[in-house]
Amino acid sequence: FLLFVKSYRVMAASGDDSLQIIRLWKQSMELSSAQAATRDALLNQAVYIAKKQNQIELLIKLYHWKAKLYQNNFDYRNAIGLADSAVQIAELHKKLQTEASRDAISFLSIIYLEFKGDDSCLYWIYKNKSLSKEVNDWFNYSINLTLEAISQRDRLDQQKILSLYDSAGFYAKKTSLVDDDIFAAYNNSYFLKMQGSKDWVASLEMLLSIKQYFNNKELMQPIYEPWKRIPFKFNNPKIVTYIQIASTYLLLLDFQNCYNYQRIIVDEQKSQNNDRSTFYSLCELSIPAIYLNNKQLVQTIFDSCVLLAKKIKLPNNINNASYYLMQGWLNEMDGKLDKAIQNYNKSCYLNGNLFKLGEFFLLRSYSKLNDFAKADSIIQILNKEKESSFVYFPQALYSKELAFYYTKKNKPDSAMMYELSYYKLKDSLLQAAHYVQLKEIDTKYQTEEKDRRIAEADKIRMYQKMQLSEAKKMNHLMFASIIGLVIILGLVGYVWQQKRKQAHLLAQKNTKIELLIRELHHRVKNNLQIVSGILSLHANRIQNNSAKEALEEGKARVNAIALLHQRLYMDDDIANVNMQDYIQNLGISLANSFGYDATNVYSEVQ
Repeated sequence: FLLFVKSYRVMAASGDDSLQIIRLWKQSMELSSAQAATRDALLNQAVYIAKKQNQIELLIKLYHWKAKLYQNNFDYRNAIGLADSAVQIAELHKKLQTEASRDAISFLSIIYLEFKGDDSCLYWIYKNKSLSKEVNDWFNYSINLTLEAISQRDRLDQQKILSLYDSAGFYAKKTSLVDDDIFAAYNNSYFLKMQGSKDWVASLEMLLSIKQYFNNKELMQPIYEPWKRIPFKFNNPKIVTYIQIASTYLLLLDFQNCYNYQRIIVDEQKSQNNDRSTFYSLCELSIPAIYLNNKQLVQTIFDSCVLLAKKIKLPNNINNASYYLMQGWLNEMDGKLDKAIQNYNKSCYLNGNLFKLGEFFLLRSYSKLNDFAKADSIIQILNKEKESSFVYFPQALYSKELAFYYTKKNKPDSAMMYELSYYKLKDSLLQAAHYVQLKEIDTKYQTEEKDRRIAEADKIRMYQKMQLSEAKKMNHLMFASIIGLVIILGLVGYVWQQKRKQAHLLAQKNTKIELLIRELHHRVKNNLQIVSGILSLHANRIQNNSAKEALEEGKARVNAIALLHQRLYMDDDIANVNMQDYIQNLGISLANSFGYDATNVYSEVQ
């Protein structure tokens, strides 16, 4: 009995300690980042109690949480130390196979990749994959597959990396959380754009697929109760995805779509009253505006940036490459080439080792000044960057500047060669961008069409239900009238009148239904004709015969379906089609579309 009382007291005390730790944790979460010292003191007190009372699970989570707070403030050195402590505690107490430990290991690997970018995390990635697979923790398993793909991108071939991303996406779909889906898709798109074959179109398609998650309520919610779980959260998924979409459209020379998405980013930052981020987003907005060659728009963006810089009290020496690129371009447009070159050089310096659009602008400026020695040095730098394994290089824009350079050097043959190269690449890239746009529009149309059909089917079901209800009422009325006939003959006339009225209403409703069905077929036929028209426009623009034939074949198939819907709304019987007449007309239509008439082609239908 005494042993039981003693153990009960220990358990009760342990429960009280857990509640005390959670209370301190809650208090710390009510404090803002401006009260970081008080917040850290509360968390340190919670850590002390957790250590003293051997609350290992909560101790792991506390270190993980403190590391996350440091990461949010970009203090990676302290973040790594705390994240490493969380994992060491789990390893020391043989608690690796717990959800808290698996989450902490994933976070440690992410921090290592963000801050160090070395092999320090590979051991833990493989370890966590094994731990997660054992207990079907597909969330952490998916996260670590993505981390493996990122860390091994320079060692494994492209197919193996893409296979890892595909697996990460597959397992992410098995979880209820969406952060792992976005994490896998976003990093997959980045790899497609930056490495291997630099498939910008596939990267753009992958990025656009992420948009489906943006309205997910779970994605919008912060971590409310970290003492229960601290899962990985993808920071600002909407904004970072739109940044990548905008940059990919820039690479595909679709400057208008690049501008549109960058404008969304600016509006999103404004809605969050984040003036600093709005300033930097406006600077990036100037890039597509420059390539749209809209000086008034670029000037408006620059003026807005100057006002915001004063509002948020940025130093005179603004640390943003796009800001100086924009300022340089405006100077160049005003004929102030010396000032423009100063700004372009500053833009290139701020970009560091990254690829610099400013180098294209410098090449053009030196060419305008006939300073070919400096122009040649820029060309040498650009040629080296073009060969880099991990850089996206807009060859089309480079060809355009080289064409201008050789024109100024009075070498018309070289200038013509690079100008032709520019236009060929431009057409190819824009076609790819338009293909992705059409695919996105088609997906949206299919979704809307599906929703519309479901809504119409629901309306028909409701109407049928109403009809059935009315029929039952009619039967009851008829039965009552028969009984009433025995009692009083005068009720017969009343019932007969009611029946006629109901029959008239039913006939009117049937007529309306028939009209709605005919209108439905009519609209489907019109939509198919629009698709046929789009295919015709593309076929007329394409020089490749096999591609053109494929589009013409697609157009013929669409027209065949359109003809079927036309028959359905034009014939008296809306439920059936006269196949002999339809096939006969289809044959004539197909022959005409390939340039033949009745003298060339004869068809017989049985």
